[in-house]
Amino acid sequence: MAEIEYKTKLFWHVGVNPLNRFDSRSIRTVKPSPGIRIRLGCPKGYWNSRSKRCKTSTKTVSFLLSTKKYPTERDVKDFMTRYLD
Repeated sequence: MAEIEYKTKLFWHVGVNPLNRFDSRSIRTVKPSPGIRIRLGCPKGYWNSRSKRCKTSTKTVSFLLSTKKYPTERDVKDFMTRYLD
């Protein structure tokens, strides 16, 4: 279950999976649309350091939602209900 972890000046940080489940060398950020960033990572034990590729599919670590696009906690919770549940 996703939950709001914390808020900075620019982003709400919504955790999906604990960061300690991922190989730190594999963490990437993608920007699928304005105001939304998704942090992805390779689960521990599946990162190939030689080829720098994941041996399985990457998983979502967290969402970073812009405070401009989602100014209130209610907006973030609506996003979570719509897309993450």
